[in-house]
Amino acid sequence: MYIVNLLQNNSSVNPYVSSTLLEHIEQTLQKKEKILLYMNKRWEYSSLICESCQYLFSCDECDTPLSVHTRPERLVCHLCDKHFPFPRHCPSCNSSKLKKVWVGTQQIETVMQQQFPHARLYRFDTDNIKNKSDKIKAFSMLEEADIIIGTKMITTGFNIPNLGLIGVILLEQELQIPGYNTEEQVYSNINQLLGRGGRVGQKTEIILQTYIPENPLISRITTDNYKEFFKQTLKERKRFNYPPFCEMVTLISRHNEKEKSKAILEKCTKELEMSLWDKKSQISLGNINTWRKKQNKYVHQCIIKWQDLESSLKNIAPTLLRTPGLQVIWNV
Repeated sequence: MYIVNLLQNNSSVNPYVSSTLLEHIEQTLQKKEKILLYMNKRWEYSSLICESCQYLFSCDECDTPLSVHTRPERLVCHLCDKHFPFPRHCPSCNSSKLKKVWVGTQQIETVMQQQFPHARLYRFDTDNIKNKSDKIKAFSMLEEADIIIGTKMITTGFNIPNLGLIGVILLEQELQIPGYNTEEQVYSNINQLLGRGGRVGQKTEIILQTYIPENPLISRITTDNYKEFFKQTLKERKRFNYPPFCEMVTLISRHNEKEKSKAILEKCTKELEMSLWDKKSQISLGNINTWRKKQNKYVHQCIIKWQDLESSLKNIAPTLLRTPGLQVIWNV
């Protein structure tokens, strides 16, 4: 397995395709073997890192990597919806060398077409796989392709014979999945991905590209030591009060009108606070003032954490279940 530092090893072709990866793709094609290039999103998805010390900007309440948003420029946590002003310096080393990183399958497909014009390419993402019949066609396309560019869809349920190389384009992009259990999901995704190779006794080379190879988040995922990974992850869950150290539920409201979307959550959280008035200090209610717009609807959300949440919610269960436009997600 090769861990490639993109800050030190990049190419003139594209900042997200290292010279090491290009060399190995060329060698693999010459051996008439297949290449799988993987990333977790078909579209661009950005995060912010410090080039000097490899600090990854994360939410101070959720320990989740923040996403870069523009207009206005800011950092956003997609778990709790907290917004942060766009930083000018690294909080760890005070460096001003901050780098936005993002990449998508279409961008990598263009690079591969330019660099390897004679190779047969197949992009395996939701643009090309929309239904069951598309998935059936994909089996034959995978057999014919020389270079496969895929998202998480490719990690399970597909056997790729003659696979000589797996390249993860940008490992930290995996960490942008919003959730308190992101690291566990990434650990599982990468292991499933690597399971595509090395089958039927064939040797498959692995190249993991990242801008932050020494970041604790990355090293924990790439080190094949599940016991240590589990111990450290459990410590962080306890520190930030996540399951199994509490019960957690997410309330999400959607409405065509922004104020009505917010009002739905306000009504539910007030009823919850009233039912727990004598134990109010033990409950954590997330901020509902932030919002986003999706599919022409305004979306507000609130994360509730408490030690005995399930029994307490029974008092307002009718309100939660019968409120139009409200979605309740249990996090276990």
